[in-house]
Amino acid sequence: MNVAKPVDLLYRAVFENAGDAIIIWRRANGSEVLKIIDANPAACRRLGYTRDEMIRLTDADLNAPDSLRRSREILAAPSDNGKLTLEVALLTRSGQELPSEANCQVFIMDGRPAIVAVYRDIAERKEQEERRQRALEHETSLRSKLEADTDMRTNYTRALVHELKTPLTLLMASSDFLVSHIKEEPLLSFAKNISFGAASINRRIDELHDLMKLEMGSLQLEFYPVPTRRLLSDIAAFARPAAERSELAFNVELPARLPTVLGDRERLQQVIMNLLNNAFKYTPKGGSVWLKAYTRAGELIIEVRDTGCGIPEDAQQALFQPYQRRDPSHQRKDGLGLGLAITKAIVERYKGRIWVESRPGAGSRFFVALPTTRRNSKNESADC
Repeated sequence: MNVAKPVDLLYRAVFENAGDAIIIWRRANGSEVLKIIDANPAACRRLGYTRDEMIRLTDADLNAPDSLRRSREILAAPSDNGKLTLEVALLTRSGQELPSEANCQVFIMDGRPAIVAVYRDIAERKEQEERRQRALEHETSLRSKLEADTDMRTNYTRALVHELKTPLTLLMASSDFLVSHIKEEPLLSFAKNISFGAASINRRIDELHDLMKLEMGSLQLEFYPVPTRRLLSDIAAFARPAAERSELAFNVELPARLPTVLGDRERLQQVIMNLLNNAFKYTPKGGSVWLKAYTRAGELIIEVRDTGCGIPEDAQQALFQPYQRRDPSHQRKDGLGLGLAITKAIVERYKGRIWVESRPGAGSRFFVALPTTRRNSKNESADC
C-alpha cells in the first residue's frame, strides 16, 4: 500500500477543484461500516449535502441497498495493489439514485487505512446500455416471430403445393391421354385446351414453390459436369414445337463442340427454357428467335435473341425482380413474373452472370455466362 504524504496545498487544490466527486472513507472501529472523513465540493453538490453534513454520514446513508451490499463485499476482499473499481448507486439527499463508477485506492493516512474513492457519473452510459438491451430483446423477439412466421409460411406452402399437385397430376395425365386418343373436332381442341391449361397451372405452382425455396434458402442445386452441347441440342428439339405453334422462325446456332459446366442439367434446362419461352411469348407471329452458344474468356455464353417488342433501358434491371414483366403493356400475357427472378438466382448460384441488351422496337438479347470446367472436376452438392 502507498504511504500518503502530508496534505499540502497542491493536493488540497486538486481535491477541491476536481470535477468528479471524491470521498475519503475509513472503517468505523474495524467493522464493515465505512464513515466519511472528507468529501470534495463536487461530491457535496452532486449528493446535496454540505461538507459538515457529509462527514457525519456512512456508506449506508449514501448507497442504495443492493449497492451497499455489493460494495461491502467487494471492498472486504483484499486487492493486490490496493486498487478497486466497482459500480455503485449513490443516494442523494432527496433519495434519487445516481449510477456511478467508483475508482477506489487504499492509502495509509495518519497510520490507519483509508479509502479514497473517485465517483464518475455513468447515468448516460447505463441508459445507453439499457437502450441497447431493450433493442436486443426487441430484435430477438422480432427474429423469433419472423422464424415462426417463416416456418408457418413454409409449411403452408408445402401443404398447398401438395394439395394442388395431387389433382393436377391426374388432370394432366388424363388430358394428355385424351389428346392422344381423340381425333374428332371440337373434342380434340377441348382436350388440348385442358392439357395446355393444366400444364400452365403446373408451371405457375412450380415457380411459386421455387421462389419460396429460394427465399428460405432451401432450394437444392446439384453440381456435376454437364455437357452443354447435348443439353442445348435437347432443349432446341423440345422448344421447336412451341415456336412452330407461335408461328415463329426458330434458329439454333451451336458450334460442333462446347465445354462442360458445373451445374444441374434439370436446373440449367429450366434457365434456358424460361428465356426461350419468354422470347416466344413476346415475339409477334412471323418474327424470329435465336438460340446461340459460344465460349469467351473461360466462360460459356448462351444467348437467346428475339425480334419482339424490346425493353426500355430503365426497366431492364427490374426484370430480374419477382413479379416483374418484360413490358407492362403486355399484361394479357400469362405468368406471375417470377421466371427471370428464379433464373437469375439459379445462374448466380452457379457463379454465373445474366444480363439483357434491348431497346423498344428492336427486340431483346438475353445472355447467360457460366464458368467452364475441366474434365476431372469433382461432383459437388450445395444448398441455395
